[in-house]
Amino acid sequence: MMVKSFIDQWQREQVMQHQAEDNVKIDDKTIQEQLETYRKSLIRFQYEQELIAQKLDTLVSNQEIEKYYKENEQNFQLKKPILKVSYIKLPENAPKISMVKKLFTSKDMRDIDLLEKYCFRYSPTFSLLDTTWHYVEELGKILPISKLAEYNFNNLNRIFEVSENGSLYLIILRDSKFRDSLSPLVFEKENIKNLILNQRKLALLHLMEKEVFEEALKNNELEIYDK
Repeated sequence: MMVKSFIDQWQREQVMQHQAEDNVKIDDKTIQEQLETYRKSLIRFQYEQELIAQKLDTLVSNQEIEKYYKENEQNFQLKKPILKVSYIKLPENAPKISMVKKLFTSKDMRDIDLLEKYCFRYSPTFSLLDTTWHYVEELGKILPISKLAEYNFNNLNRIFEVSENGSLYLIILRDSKFRDSLSPLVFEKENIKNLILNQRKLALLHLMEKEVFEEALKNNELEIYDK
């Protein structure tokens, strides 16, 4: 079956190639020039990638990230709200829901430990101490968060109850940031690291190009490429 599929695909490609060659006026000189341009681009790209792999410093310190963040805060305005959320999903007929709510709002680690044991027994999915920021639509994949209107996002550390498809969701908003507010540093950390690394790549390639040109100029080699 796989061999037949491969042959069918090869035949289709041959037919399309033949059709194209019969209906397009081919300028061999133009094609050769394009192929040569493409070949040069591939060679340069490969050289640059090897240079980056050999010489790029990929260690980015927290101090560098914080400095970049403070100097570019205008670039880190949120386009969408983000939330820190704790939640418990339970069957609607789960036992001792009142006790669960009481434990869920407690800050006593003994209560949290007791609640965790309850969740392992009755909850198919839960998160009690997550400190990660999430976009609302990301949370929407696991929670009916859309049933909480955005104006509720400021109501922190209280329990929202949502029933859906035979399940009860207990949701606590631990923290929130609204659109057009400054995105938290921890939320942008990986993005900033990549931006810094990209700046280093560009600087490294620019320096390499400058050094190669100056070396060729010094050695009177430029005429070799003047064709």
